[in-house]
Amino acid sequence: AAGSSVAPSTLFVLFVYHADPAISGRVNKVVSGRGSELPSVWVDFAKLVLDALQSLPAERHVVFCGTQCRKTHFEKLLKLKDGDKIKWLGLPACTSDRLLAANCAMNGLSEDMCSVVYKVKAHSARSTGEFSDHPELQEVTLFSGARHPQLTQLRVVGLYRYTDLNAGRGARLPWSVSSLELNTLDWLQPTKLQSAEADSKTLSKLLVVVEEELPE
Repeated sequence: AAGSSVAPSTLFVLFVYHADPAISGRVNKVVSGRGSELPSVWVDFAKLVLDALQSLPAERHVVFCGTQCRKTHFEKLLKLKDGDKIKWLGLPACTSDRLLAANCAMNGLSEDMCSVVYKVKAHSARSTGEFSDHPELQEVTLFSGARHPQLTQLRVVGLYRYTDLNAGRGARLPWSVSSLELNTLDWLQPTKLQSAEADSKTLSKLLVVVEEELPE
């Protein structure tokens, strides 16, 4: 296990970081450049978190992130074109479990909200799940090694109607990790979302396939 091969200080820092959403939330404020009002102790701890993540190996993984958003933001996502850029501030938490990401996006969804699942071909994935009390969540943190502010830039590969087939099989990414993807190259490949389908009145579940772009 990775947790047993890292320095004790790294182990401690990452466990504390994952112990409470309030802690990770403050760290993310600092590293995204929005924590100027926080006490300096959070700046110091954020540096420890970045150093701890830096010490973990950067891996290529296909990971998922599920979220809910209001229709106004959903409509902006529907206008994305292949090659467009998306920027995530802070330390994005993803999972290698597609179904878990889908549950986060769809469970308890109210009428004025929409579901979005991002499928990310990550190049800087740091496996951090075993540093938490819930390793079954298979958490992966995206960390490119940048410092302040921490920014993850993603290039849009395509938009799809969210289905299990599109997310887990048909909408495959090149060089995806075999253990995370079923080999379905001979299956019927799904069609990207057409402009006529990109309507929040009829569509409420979206799959956004992206690839991480590392800083030069």
